[in-house]
Amino acid sequence: MNRHEGKTGKKLIFLIAVLLPVIIAAIFLFNAKKNFDLKKKMEYEKQVQLQAEAEKKERIKKEAEDKIREHWRKTVQEANTLIQEENFATALAKMEALREEIKEAAFTQKTETYIQNIVKLREIAVKKLMNKLTSEANLFIAEGNTRKAFMIYKNYSGKLAEETKEEREKLAAKISEYQNTQAKNN
Repeated sequence: MNRHEGKTGKKLIFLIAVLLPVIIAAIFLFNAKKNFDLKKKMEYEKQVQLQAEAEKKERIKKEAEDKIREHWRKTVQEANTLIQEENFATALAKMEALREEIKEAAFTQKTETYIQNIVKLREIAVKKLMNKLTSEANLFIAEGNTRKAFMIYKNYSGKLAEETKEEREKLAAKISEYQNTQAKNN
């Protein structure tokens, strides 16, 4: 072996001994960085996915709330129309069904308040009607025509007839008792 070949062999061994660990370290660092980048990318993609899922849930929740709000609004609108027609029983039935259907706190309280208002409006309308019927009946009683006064209460079939039925029957019964007393006294 010549001397030149010996030096080249030593240089080669030296280069391999020095460069091989550097190359291995470079490959290791490259793979580590690649894994780190891949891990970061996966974390980022997971964050994006979680954010997208949260946004989707929020959108679905908002759509559901909007749907409930619109249903509530339409039912209230229908109830308002029924109240204008003095159809309180149907308006109450609609709102009570809505109360059972919608369990969200904000709408439950609004619905309960609305139901209470319908009840108050019904009471006012019933009193107004009964005052009107009583005025008409009193006119007939003053004329001595208790039969017509009795018929006003007994045969009334207009608006609020069902709501006033019990009170009208009581008043008709009183007139009937009065008629019977008058018949016995004559």
